Amino acid sequence: MRKVDSFGMIDCQLVKHDEAQKVLKECITSVKADLTSKADPVISYVAGLCSYLCGEQIWDSETWRRCCTVHFESVCPDDARAVGTAYRQSCMDRWKEKVVDTWGADLDPDLKTACDVEFSLAYGGKLLLHNTRLFLKCGRRYGICGKNGVGKTTLMRNVDNGKIEGLDPDLCSVFVESHADEDPDDSKPVLKWVCSRPRLVERQVADETNALELLKSVGFTDELLNAPVASLSG
Repeated sequence: MRKVDSFGMIDCQLVKHDEAQKVLKECITSVKADLTSKADPVISYVAGLCSYLCGEQIWDSETWRRCCTVHFESVCPDDARAVGTAYRQSCMDRWKEKVVDTWGADLDPDLKTACDVEFSLAYGGKLLLHNTRLFLKCGRRYGICGKNGVGKTTLMRNVDNGKIEGLDPDLCSVFVESHADEDPDDSKPVLKWVCSRPRLVERQVADETNALELLKSVGFTDELLNAPVASLSG
């Protein structure tokens, strides 16, 4: 499970629903809870809630009471508190100490670093990013998540234009607009379109063999490579 905020990405352990449900059933057995016949949906639902709590490392007793104990009051009122207490403790024993904060760490030391810079970004007088680290490795795929207006497209345009302070000037990029105006080149096959980008041609790096290898490495099939670039819209 990954938590993403304006400062970067923190890895949290993912606790699967089935694992959380198994532990919950063990706790129910251990406290000898007297369940009603309608308990199965409650067990499944509570396990789903608490698998999220484990992944996010949320351990305060009040949150667990609301996500676990309260729901069991409808199917085992006399034992709900015992089930909730036992379940929280069992989950903490299994998963609390296993989380590793990887913020800032190089998880791919064998891969070449594409960039590792700290920068700020503004648009129209609005500060979008402040002293933010951009750390990318060659051979990896990255996605940018965020609400509308937070600067995702602005960031990509600035990377493409080489306007990120400290970015390697030899880093070559191709930016594809998601809502571009009609262009005669839109009818070109994807591979031909990539190799005809002016920036690549100017740098004499518009090699079709290399482009083909790179595109296939990120999931482009032969069918996509030969399809018009306009078909990729959306």
